[in-house]
Amino acid sequence: MKFNGIISSGIAAAVLSACTADSMTSIPMPGTGNDAIRLSLICGTMGGDAVPVSAGTSGLAHYDRAEFFVSDASTGVRVKGLKGFYDKETSSIEIEGLREGEYRLHVLGVKGDSSADGAAISMVSDVSEVWISFPEDLGRPLTAEYFYSSTPFSVEYVPGPGGSTASADLPGTVVQKRIVGRMDFSVGYSSPYIECAAISETAVLDGPRFYTSMSADGTFSGQSDGTMAGLDLLDSSHYLFLPSCGGEKIAGKAVVRTRDYRGGATERSYSFTAAPIEENTISPVAVDAVHPDDNSGTMFMSEEMYRRGSYALILQD
Repeated sequence: MKFNGIISSGIAAAVLSACTADSMTSIPMPGTGNDAIRLSLICGTMGGDAVPVSAGTSGLAHYDRAEFFVSDASTGVRVKGLKGFYDKETSSIEIEGLREGEYRLHVLGVKGDSSADGAAISMVSDVSEVWISFPEDLGRPLTAEYFYSSTPFSVEYVPGPGGSTASADLPGTVVQKRIVGRMDFSVGYSSPYIECAAISETAVLDGPRFYTSMSADGTFSGQSDGTMAGLDLLDSSHYLFLPSCGGEKIAGKAVVRTRDYRGGATERSYSFTAAPIEENTISPVAVDAVHPDDNSGTMFMSEEMYRRGSYALILQD
């Protein structure tokens, strides 16, 4: 999709910055008109498969926070003197004030509460500078999702009877990918009766090292201190992390504690080595749990199994 419109001859005074829809959607952007570049943001699916544009508005990002800026394509230096805002409702970005040249549009989107992760987003003047960073001692998975894109485009002037018009080859829709990866855990049991006898399922990672920062050009750096709280797999089987440092695999163990029909409890540990955490990918971990009653002919009806089967409704008939 080519953008065609009038490019203003003057450069706006404000430096381009991203504002949330909550503060900007009800206030028209000064000078907004045919000279503005507009595009929509779409979240790609985990694993890298892009959401098709034909999906309509179902894939629109609707970020809780979006930061963006334009850099010079040849130098990587931030272009100043531009106006821009992000509209959460339409998941769109609008930019004014670009002159003829080659550029890159860098966008960082957040779904969720980035403050809960201790995330710090900085104002950068060059794409080599750190744009987002996290505490080295965070010691737990991320709660928010973080998306990134860096899109090249150019602006050209075309003389005409009504004045100079411009053509910008920036696409009307940009599909963003996550800068985080996800660990998916699954614990398998010999039967649903044994599964419902689980008291706790915990994943313990062995000193994992994750990157702690990303530059505006998408380069990761920094290193976490290796501490990580146990992951409660009964609470959630999916956990988000920044990519593993140096592509290192993730080692750990799953600790499974179960009851038997006699009232006793058994705890077993299962070691695993998972694929490295990579941006926008899933690293699966599958554990086949062993239970003392696996080969027993006795059907252990736990409270959880009773609840899942809605057996109380049968007794009401």
